[in-house]
Amino acid sequence: MRVHIYQEEVGSPEVELISTVSKNGKLFFGLRIWLRTCRESIIRRRRMTDRSAVTFWSDDREKLYELAIAIGNAALT
Repeated sequence: MRVHIYQEEVGSPEVELISTVSKNGKLFFGLRIWLRTCRESIIRRRRMTDRSAVTFWSDDREKLYELAIAIGNAALT
């Protein structure tokens, strides 16, 4: 799968760590990056759905921290 996110969608992103429990009881964590749309400046929190975000899921919280750091490092180089 390939996902393209363009500069105008990122703006000043909000990032959060979320969690959910699957039907079989396994705990998953999500690194969610909220996006802004071209029609609106920043989508208001009460109207946000996960369609307004990109979420990376893992059962390992540390892997998501490593991903966040790697994204930050790549953006600085």
